[in-house]
Amino acid sequence: MERLLSAALVAARLIAGIAVGLCSILATMDTLGLWLFRRPIASVVEISGMLLIVITFLGLGTAERHGDHIAVTLIRDFAPRAVQCVMDGIARLLSILVYLVLAAAGWAAASRSWRMNELSDGLVSFPVYPFRSVLVVGTVLAIFAAVSVLTYGTMAPKPSDPDGE
Repeated sequence: MERLLSAALVAARLIAGIAVGLCSILATMDTLGLWLFRRPIASVVEISGMLLIVITFLGLGTAERHGDHIAVTLIRDFAPRAVQCVMDGIARLLSILVYLVLAAAGWAAASRSWRMNELSDGLVSFPVYPFRSVLVVGTVLAIFAAVSVLTYGTMAPKPSDPDGE
């Protein structure tokens, strides 16, 4: 199960990375088009917004697995080790609960979007339902990552950082 989760998180990070690249290229091309030709590229804002969904939600599972979410640890740091572990467990359970609610709401929205073949508003229309589905997939990955950390008690080692940080 851990290997499958790791592979899924790697694939999700890869897709999110590609989305970051596409978003950057679109923003650059749009800026150049506006600067050189006084015309923006049609629907770049809408497409970039959808790509942000991909970036955010496909990175969610990895952030959960490695404990990379923002945390305010002022009280936790002064607690004894045993109390810290209990607090971490409660935080992880609450995260799972939030992810479950988010996944359920996302599933309902994605289902509606698929049924009605929802398209974006803008000069260039494109299907919205794949992006709504990505929200669900990313949230489910985050649930599995949180359950994995809760079950095994330790966070996975972070992927090697080429910057050495």
